[in-house]
This record gives sequence, C-alpha cells and structure tokens, in this order.
Amino acid sequence: MKAKFSTGFTIVEVMIALLIGSLLMAGAITILVNSQRSYNMQDDLARLQENARFAMDSIAKDIRMAGYFGCVSDIEKVFNHVVGGAGDIFDTSIGLLGSESAGNWLPVDTATDGDIVAGTDALTVRYSDPNSSVDVTDMTQASSNVHVSDGDAFSQGEIVVITDCASTDIFQINNANPDSEVFVHNTGTATAPGNAQLPGFPNCPGANAHCLSKVYDDDSQVLKLVANRYYIGTGANGGRSLFRRQVGINTAASTSVELATGIVDMEITYGRDTNGDSAPDVYQSADVLGTAIGNWRSVKTVRVEMVAATERQYNTGIDNSYTLAGATVTPADARLYRVYPAKNG
Repeated sequence: MKAKFSTGFTIVEVMIALLIGSLLMAGAITILVNSQRSYNMQDDLARLQENARFAMDSIAKDIRMAGYFGCVSDIEKVFNHVVGGAGDIFDTSIGLLGSESAGNWLPVDTATDGDIVAGTDALTVRYSDPNSSVDVTDMTQASSNVHVSDGDAFSQGEIVVITDCASTDIFQINNANPDSEVFVHNTGTATAPGNAQLPGFPNCPGANAHCLSKVYDDDSQVLKLVANRYYIGTGANGGRSLFRRQVGINTAASTSVELATGIVDMEITYGRDTNGDSAPDVYQSADVLGTAIGNWRSVKTVRVEMVAATERQYNTGIDNSYTLAGATVTPADARLYRVYPAKNG
C-alpha cells in the first residue's frame, strides 16, 4: 500500500507571495493616486483658465464701451442733469476711473469700498447701452416730456441718455409709468439721486427749471446708462473672486455679482496720450493719475493683468511663485497660480 503525501505551500513561499503581491499592489495604488492627482490638477487648471478667460472678456468688453454716451464725439457736448456732480457714480465727465487699493476708490462709494480686498486694483466703467436704444418720437420744447417708441423696458428712477450725435443729455426718469412711452425729466428727487437744472440754457421757456440742453427730434435715441464697478472681493466659498457691481437706479439699490471664482488679484494700468496724437504714450497706475479729470480723459487704453488660483492645494514642492507688475509674489499656500498676460481694452 502506497503512502499518501500532503501538498501545499510552505510558510516561506506564502510570505514571498504576499511580499510580491504587496509590492504589486503598492505600485498599482501609487499609479492610481498619481493619476487621480494629475487628473485633479489638470481639471483645476482648466477651471482656472476658464474663469480667468471669462473674467478678462467681461472686463475687456466693458472697457471698450467706456465713455460711449451716444454717438456724440465731443465730451463738452454731454450735459448731465443727474444730482451728484464731480466724483459721483453717475458723473459722466469721465468714461472710466480706477482705484489702486481699497480706501482710495474713485469715485467714492461707501457701499462698495469695504468689500474690496486691500491692496487690489478696481475699476469703474460708464457708458450707454446700445442694446437698450429706443427712438424719440416727439419733444416740442427743451422742457417738454420725451416721447419714445417703446418704454416697456424702462422704469421710474432709471438713468438714461438722450442723444442725436450732435449733443447728449443725461437725466433720471421721474414718472412712475415710463411704459406709457413718455419720459418725464423734472427736477427733484422722486427717486434718488434726482435731477438738477443745469445753468446756461437760454432756450428754457418761461420759469421752467427742468430743461434739457435742446429739443431732440425724431432722429434721436434714448439709451440706458450703465455704470459697472469691477473689484476683487471675498466670494461665497470664502476665497477671493472677481465681482461686478451693477449700479442701479441709485447706489443703495445696486447689486454685486460674483463673476468668477479664484481670481485673487488684478493689476490695472492706464495708457495715456500725453502729446495729443490719440495714441498711448505712457502706462500709469491709478494712484499716479490721481483725481485730475484731465489725466483720466487722456486715457486711451487699459492694460489688465489677473492672477487666478486653483481651488485645491498641491503639496508637491513645486515653486508656485509668480510675477505681477514686475514684482515676484510667493504665496503662503500650496495652490497653483497663473498670471494672465496683459490685455488691452
């Protein structure tokens, strides 16, 4: 009778197999982790690029419209009846104004100033929206109500521009029913800030105190005034974002919209024409331009640089420093940063 033998693995063989399996598993996990990390990084960079492109395009679009108050080419032919005067958000003597840091905002606006991240630049852009244009159908004298082809999109208290390419008047609609296709421009403050009569209009009949600069005929148009303010603020997720404050009927009714997350800084310089040839000769920051109207009126182009950061941090030892406005910045965190090159508006 033959003896029976038991077969199997020895302890040594089992340990060797476990060691080999562990090494293979560790290698597979490493590959998986690196792949996941690479995917997350590429996804974050794609989001960063998309947000920065959207932010840059939004600002550039508005900058190109700055100072458009109808087709009039002479700023001296723009007459603003809205209460406020120089330095007010509705002051249209300058199409754009900038701020070098929080606390030095131009024009001053206490509702927004506290929201701007200290040390970041900000920008105010003013223009009339060509997409809101309606035709003037009747206006018998400079003090008369303005009759338009369609008033449905307008509301009481809205700031509007009336223009015929020779001159432009800016006023606030007083009446509560502009959808009746009649715009009233009386002086007073039915809705803040209200209208004021400008001096020096000899064609204002009788004792009226609410005349425009002239009678606008039926080849004129009425457009809405736009005043947008761009700044870096704190977003809903606690990080920095680019905001646009759309100034409404009055500054208290204005709303800020978080345009793009992850935009952590913005550097703006302004190209000035210093010799009268309508081309920029020097680029200067807002603090250099100061508050002089002449300096801002000489601005012909705007250069914007933005810094965008990823949402996640990557402790990889990679140098995430960047250069902005000629200075090297080394962030305290481990997020990835990208500077989007200067873009002229």
